[in-house]
Amino acid sequence: VFLIDVVGRFAIQLGGFFFMTAFMLGLAVPYHHWTTAGNHVGFVVMFSLT
Repeated sequence: VFLIDVVGRFAIQLGGFFFMTAFMLGLAVPYHHWTTAGNHVGFVVMFSLT
């Protein structure tokens, strides 16, 4: 609650939108990289951050 009062709801929401967009682009642009063998754990980590 203290963080919401200090930073503000709108700024926290914009930060969430920004980072969710960044992680989704990080999954979508190099999609072939994430689907090759050995990179599935990285895909799951990136997906869980969204």
